[in-house]
Amino acid sequence: VLTGDGQIDDLEFLTRYPLKKLRVLKLDQFNLNGLNLEKIFVNMTKLEFVQLRSCQLREIPNLLHIQRLDLEKNQLTHLIHLSTSYIHLNLAQNAMTSIILQKNPYLMSLNLSQNHLNEFISFPKLNENLKELDLS
Repeated sequence: VLTGDGQIDDLEFLTRYPLKKLRVLKLDQFNLNGLNLEKIFVNMTKLEFVQLRSCQLREIPNLLHIQRLDLEKNQLTHLIHLSTSYIHLNLAQNAMTSIILQKNPYLMSLNLSQNHLNEFISFPKLNENLKELDLS
């Protein structure tokens, strides 16, 4: 668990040492906008839960092997076409206005609370495992 100051934008310390057995990583208040997160987390093959809160992210990263991703309080905006392999996804407190759930065969839990949603489209057959959906 690491907390930044909203200006730290270098995760080189995560790639310097082998973190192959790391299972949970929580980074709060880092400036991760523009970083290739897929490349940073590629060698962390045991990583299951990643929390990137208040990290100024503008898009949802595609992190392999991750089951649970928490992107609360970022800068996700406008139309989001969601197609992911995550099981649990928290996108609360962003500024999304529209979300289209495409093919999400593993997604069981999705938190979209406290966004600016005025459009929500889901294809039930492509999201058949979705059991928890928070649109509050």
